[in-house]
Amino acid sequence: FQSRTAADGTVHDYAFLGTMGGGTRIFDVTDPAHPTAAGRYTDPGYQNDVAVRGDLLVLGFDWLGAGAMVSTCLKSKGSGTTGFQRAGVDIVRLEFEPETATFQTRLAGCYLSSLSSAGAHTTTIHPSGRFLTVNTSFNGLEVVDVETATLVRHIPVAVVDAAHDVSFSRDGNTLYSAGIDSTRIVDVTDVYEREPTLVATVPNAPDAGQGSDGN
Repeated sequence: FQSRTAADGTVHDYAFLGTMGGGTRIFDVTDPAHPTAAGRYTDPGYQNDVAVRGDLLVLGFDWLGAGAMVSTCLKSKGSGTTGFQRAGVDIVRLEFEPETATFQTRLAGCYLSSLSSAGAHTTTIHPSGRFLTVNTSFNGLEVVDVETATLVRHIPVAVVDAAHDVSFSRDGNTLYSAGIDSTRIVDVTDVYEREPTLVATVPNAPDAGQGSDGN
């Protein structure tokens, strides 16, 4: 969700939705009972998990369970070819038009995972807007620089577990990884300069009635 001020001074609220196989849809939800279309970024692929911060929009494409259904940009880097089971993220710039209170979108680049058989199950933008995380859901996560769409570092499973989804503290120094088997709390201070360090592990502990579903 995000809010913007139109040319007439009114504040509009927007919802950004990732659609499987259709890209991002942007809706004006100022009147929640009557949403209206306010823009889109159309690109194929699964699962189109979406993250937004300011004028930055990031879409995640997950190879797992979907095969070669990735973005056009990722295909241009080799994703989807035989023996190349990797996916990643599209990095998109939002251009708000105050007169119409709608958005135009522009592809700025894409990042193809450096890991074998991996993609972006989800993606999370750091509070600084400088980097994002590609959350692979089974192979740790990758820290990616937004401006250059290049890898900063891979954070392995030993630190972040099989990162399924990620969030940050408000100051951006702490990362919380919802892994498959545990939740990890990780110090990511100066992630460009130093390896992240594990602060604590919160294990999943399903009871007998839950069985494996408790994870």
